Amino acid sequence: MYTPAPFSETRPDRILGLIEAYNFATLVHADGTDVSLTHAPVFLSDPERAANATQVDGSTLELHLARANAICHRLEQLPKLTVAILGPSSYITPSWYETPGVVPTWNYAALHLHCEVQSFTDPERLHALFDRTARAHEPSVGGNWNRDGDRQQMVDSLIHGVVGYQLTVTSHEAIFKMSQNKSRADRSNVIAGLAGLGRDATRDVAAMMAAYSQERDFNV
Repeated sequence: MYTPAPFSETRPDRILGLIEAYNFATLVHADGTDVSLTHAPVFLSDPERAANATQVDGSTLELHLARANAICHRLEQLPKLTVAILGPSSYITPSWYETPGVVPTWNYAALHLHCEVQSFTDPERLHALFDRTARAHEPSVGGNWNRDGDRQQMVDSLIHGVVGYQLTVTSHEAIFKMSQNKSRADRSNVIAGLAGLGRDATRDVAAMMAAYSQERDFNV
């Protein structure tokens, strides 16, 4: 991934935190002949580790795919994946800058994780992954789904049609492009402009930019 130096993110807590916050990923499988892509939610195996992590490589993720997905067969032949995660992003208009002679750009956070893959089909482990998916996302949509009562039988019938995967990160690249190369005044104007749009996505970019401005000693 093209990662200019001003935008390279190396802090493990920020990188792993992006996985927890934006966990619907693109999965890329390349075997030297062609490339296959699919999409799925991914979870850190040990989310409590993220806040105190000292490195990203060696971290493990979990996900499940429909057994009928062609990428499952490919993983049997070559158990490697690249997991691509796109965090908050937004178009940035030059009209927000005080500095003249600038052009439109895009602020965004993105992460590529290159992983070794191990499959699992243990029902208890798959049930736990289903439960974790529901716990993570049901509250955000006002739902309360779980496996209680008759739902357990339905889940049991579905388990046979899915495969679980544990992914171990072997290398990674992370870019958090948040106007780090702009002046303090320009960054402040962009943050205000994004926040004023009143959209969740742009507010998230504004919040990430503000965090960078507070935490890092910029030279511009």
